[in-house]
Amino acid sequence: ANGRWYRMASTRQARSSVQRRGPLSLLLLGIGSCWPRPVAASGKSSLEEGPRGAIVLLHGSGDSGDGLRQYLHAVDGGKLLQNLQDNGVELYFPDSAVRPYSLAGGRKMSVWYDRTGLPPSAPEATESVESSVQQLLNVLDQIRAQGVPPERTIIGGFSMGGGIALQLALRHPEAVGAAFVLSSFLCDDAAAYALLGNPSSTSPKRPPILMMHGKADNFIKPQWGQATAKRLQSMGLDVTFRSLPGVRHELVQQELSLLGEWLKRYLPTGAFSKDSEL
Repeated sequence: ANGRWYRMASTRQARSSVQRRGPLSLLLLGIGSCWPRPVAASGKSSLEEGPRGAIVLLHGSGDSGDGLRQYLHAVDGGKLLQNLQDNGVELYFPDSAVRPYSLAGGRKMSVWYDRTGLPPSAPEATESVESSVQQLLNVLDQIRAQGVPPERTIIGGFSMGGGIALQLALRHPEAVGAAFVLSSFLCDDAAAYALLGNPSSTSPKRPPILMMHGKADNFIKPQWGQATAKRLQSMGLDVTFRSLPGVRHELVQQELSLLGEWLKRYLPTGAFSKDSEL
């Protein structure tokens, strides 16, 4: 029953998005490749001295890294991604592992972690969360090997991709300089909350976090994301939450524009020319 409900809900969300954007939105329902692999976005940087920064962008459930790249391109014509690359920022689009997904009746899907229920009151599948966090730490190791330090590395994603980005940033704050979460949340019993509740004198500074959520999202409820933001803020984290009126469970141009402006704050000084726009 849960699997049937999940497939129907996902299909409804995709159909509503297609009505707004066109057939490329069906990429949200694409199944990811069978093995996780970090994929650098195509295109050459205008800077020859090496990357000034790196951003890891994470797809939603049932999608893939390349699917997210194409989805972002469909939303704003590739403006955000191209401007980042033109300013020396390397982009990475890793695929999640393929694992049994309880909300799809146990069918194997490209997801960052399992879920037994959609609302935040459902218990967290912590083992699968930690498995994907480790996979992404390996990606971050590769980025450091390319000469980009953690403070110039940002991680974020859409839907479940935003959720796993947040999980990594909370568990390993030393690994990234900032994180963004688009249309996602943490479970009420998320293990990361316990880690935050027991800081030590040697705990690294927590990275700033941007959360954005559509007010008209009837799939991942905006109040779930807002509750996560408020809880993290109450624990002393630098979290900015933005509500987007009229936006469903989707990405829109306004959101990517706001994201671009936020990214410029945390990428290195001088990475962007004075009149460069994201």
